[in-house]
Amino acid sequence: MKSLLKILLSLAIIIKFSVVLAQNGDDDQLLNKQAVQLNKEGKYAEAVEKYMQALKIDSSNVYANYGIAYSLLASGKGNEGIPYLKKVINANTKLTALAYDLLNRQRQLKRLTTALKLIRNTKACITI
Repeated sequence: MKSLLKILLSLAIIIKFSVVLAQNGDDDQLLNKQAVQLNKEGKYAEAVEKYMQALKIDSSNVYANYGIAYSLLASGKGNEGIPYLKKVINANTKLTALAYDLLNRQRQLKRLTTALKLIRNTKACITI
């Protein structure tokens, strides 16, 4: 009888542990989905927070890393997103091409911003 009780108790613990692991596996995906919705609403800082929470659950989550980089770029903080893009690129997944594209957009945006500053400075010099 004691053996049967031990087996049932062990089985209950294993089942409970499996359920907890399964829920944690879904949590990071749910956070990613919530972050995507926040991005659509233009709430980039809140999206970054959700993605960061997802990374706490799974530090190798390429979707969260990509999402952080995207959100930072969209909010004008693209340089802060570069380390996250590098993680996506190094993971060599189907998001790698998108990460390269986003990195190129960040570089183009930086060049355009620099060019606009030069134009403004030139205009200021001409009008003086």
